[in-house]
Amino acid sequence: MKLYLEKRGCDFSEDDKDARQKSDLENHRLFLEFIDRDGKRICGDVSRGIVRSGDWRKGKPVIVSTNGLYTDFQYENHTGCYCYQSWRGPAGEYTKADVLKLVNSLSAVQYDGVEIVDNLPDAAHEYPENVIELERVYLAGEHAAMVEETKQKINDSFITWCNGLQWSFHKMTPAEYKECTLLAFRLMADKYGVLSERPEPATPASFVAHRMSKRFFEEQDIIDPYADEAFLFELEKYSPYYVGRYLPEMTLEEFAGRIDV
Repeated sequence: MKLYLEKRGCDFSEDDKDARQKSDLENHRLFLEFIDRDGKRICGDVSRGIVRSGDWRKGKPVIVSTNGLYTDFQYENHTGCYCYQSWRGPAGEYTKADVLKLVNSLSAVQYDGVEIVDNLPDAAHEYPENVIELERVYLAGEHAAMVEETKQKINDSFITWCNGLQWSFHKMTPAEYKECTLLAFRLMADKYGVLSERPEPATPASFVAHRMSKRFFEEQDIIDPYADEAFLFELEKYSPYYVGRYLPEMTLEEFAGRIDV
């Protein structure tokens, strides 16, 4: 497979003999993508720079190369975007051979050549099935970690279900979101009790139950709040009055029919 490098900097100028003699990469900064051996999709730049040797505290370091290979790679996990594999200096010479050697030392794919392009082609994002499976496993692990961390945040403070977790909720499956919702409502009932009717005057319990019910039925845009009747029946157990206000009225016979005997 070819490793594609997209031009992101300036082409070597006609009078830049040093660059043209020492490098076959044509451009001062090149963008690339690969999947590493852990399944992380890596992207970023390789660039040409000066390599110095010596200690600034003991005098000006000596230039030992004007053709150093420097990297600026990144990857994503469920908490954000991070720098990937930092070197304390250059990773070789700024040549096709050293870029290929560097990437192959990290990549799940062993590339056999380099092609410099103006824009990455679709082929740059295509991988063998075994490498795609590596990425699937990595992403599944990251997703599971995100769900568990979200549940832990709700356990720590159930009111965070209303505020601050929407980025995570939008990445969840409907079943995972409903599981988090039931967890939050159960913890609310554990703390404040189950409200079967509206208290007079209003209490902290009624304020919270009203706020959470309103959030689920009127404000969230993750699932259809009325699509799963069995789920609503479970949710209503934790707040019969405030959840019940959003549900259609039913006869005693209909209500009894929803209860497992």
